[in-house]
Amino acid sequence: MAPIAVSANSSLATSSVPPKFLPHDARLAILDHLTKKDNLAPLTALLETQLTKEGWKDRVRELSLELLRSGECQTYEQVMAEVVRRAGGGAWGKEDADSKRIGGDRIDEIDVKVPKVAVEKGVKYVKASLRGAVEVVGEDGGKKGKSNGVEKRNGV
Repeated sequence: MAPIAVSANSSLATSSVPPKFLPHDARLAILDHLTKKDNLAPLTALLETQLTKEGWKDRVRELSLELLRSGECQTYEQVMAEVVRRAGGGAWGKEDADSKRIGGDRIDEIDVKVPKVAVEKGVKYVKASLRGAVEVVGEDGGKKGKSNGVEKRNGV
């Protein structure tokens, strides 16, 4: 089983938040395993429940309406782009300092960053689902401690 390289600074084995970088092959292997083992539906339900509980879905709806009412966005694509940017845009809740900020005071008050607790619960579920199918290995082939590689098991 050949390891799939993972950035040395991504703590896939020990972190409760997703790594900043995961190679395309590793993402595909993980997604393939989750899909084949029917783990995506429970993960989706877990995240939907947690985001609802945290009030995130209501805040997204509120922001979307305010963006349309204010005229800052006219299309679904514009609203989605702005909500995704404000939600973290793949940076796990960190706002992109270089991105164009739109909206007035009311719009700026609506926080749609993805709640950390939802991310942590999602990561915990994925890790549990992958246990036994994916093994984190170090540069020297060692397991865990130096987590910068992912080894596939059982064809995953």
